[in-house]
Amino acid sequence: MNYKYDIDTKEFLYSFPESIDPLATKQAGHDVFQVFSETTKIAPPVIPVNKVTVFENNKWVLKDDLRGKKYYSTVDKSEIVITAIGVLPENIHTEKKPLSENHEWVKDKWIESIDKIKQSKKLVTQNLIDSLEFTVFVMTECFEKKKSLAQIKEELCSNIDKLKTIEEVKNFKF
Repeated sequence: MNYKYDIDTKEFLYSFPESIDPLATKQAGHDVFQVFSETTKIAPPVIPVNKVTVFENNKWVLKDDLRGKKYYSTVDKSEIVITAIGVLPENIHTEKKPLSENHEWVKDKWIESIDKIKQSKKLVTQNLIDSLEFTVFVMTECFEKKKSLAQIKEELCSNIDKLKTIEEVKNFKF
């Protein structure tokens, strides 16, 4: 029996029976079996779940096969889909998905970070303050320039790409 393995990953693909090479047999005067690349006569072991057998150094070796599985970085929470044979780097990946951006990896689980919650609340609060300041500004412009809210909105919208900050909006000449 011949056992075929992948040219790149060296993982076992399939087995097929030996076949006689007719030309070589005729020339030699006895049976000569064909030799195929990326094959061996050594039978691979039974392959357990989440494992793959790889032909290395003239023998079959069992390796972890997590291809297609999702893991998450315990450093930056990014999703990682495994595409190669082998083990994961230690202590930087987990199958547990982070519950939110406010979670961080501590020991063996995601926990909610008080600091990140505070940062998030500060950002929401600042956005609300900016929005209120902007509303007051627009209403003041409407009153002082004797323009309708629709006119102010139209002028802002037509120039919105040029305005990057609240200060630039406040300094905009209507």
